[in-house]
Amino acid sequence: MEDDQDLLTVCFRCGSSQPLLRKDADKEVESCETCLHPFIRCMLNFNILPLIEFQPCESLSEKETLGLIQKVGDNEGDDSVFHDAINMTLTEADKGYSPVEVDGEVLESFGRAEVYAVREEQSGRLRYYKNMIPDIGIAICHSCCQFFHEEDFESQFLKEGGCPFCKSSTLENVSTEQSSKYRCRLNLHAIPIPCLIILKFLSTIVRACLDDEGITAPG
Repeated sequence: MEDDQDLLTVCFRCGSSQPLLRKDADKEVESCETCLHPFIRCMLNFNILPLIEFQPCESLSEKETLGLIQKVGDNEGDDSVFHDAINMTLTEADKGYSPVEVDGEVLESFGRAEVYAVREEQSGRLRYYKNMIPDIGIAICHSCCQFFHEEDFESQFLKEGGCPFCKSSTLENVSTEQSSKYRCRLNLHAIPIPCLIILKFLSTIVRACLDDEGITAPG
């Protein structure tokens, strides 16, 4: 019996379909069975997000990499250059998993709103991701480093008054499609995100109304 093709997950890096019964079901990190790219899931609905991890070539420092990312425009970039880099990485898949390596030319081809940078707490290094479907809004909480579908995140942030995963209510720690220029966290005290300021304000009003009615607000 074969799996229903309509139910299969597709890897956004290599395009291969993933079986419903996986070989890595007992592994800590869920990854593509073909190219080994780790899947990044929305921590609300657990759908796989169209994020591909990449890393700058050794000749680029972290400062230079972030500078190039901040330099590019907010419009959608040219994916053809990045696809060439992906294909180059896939030819070496037999050596094990490694992020897609990119140079300055590839970084300059990105749209700024397509790129996310997350600093690992233990190693202190930055991990970079590109949204392969910019029409799908993605949010990230830098307190817990979890990704979410943007609409789901904003809805839960309003309902719970903070990140639905770690409960952090610090607006500066959240990046969305509406705040791409703060996504790399070059300034930890950047101006708060406009759309989430409104959500926080509305959340305060809702809680005040509930208090007036004698109802205990969740969270």
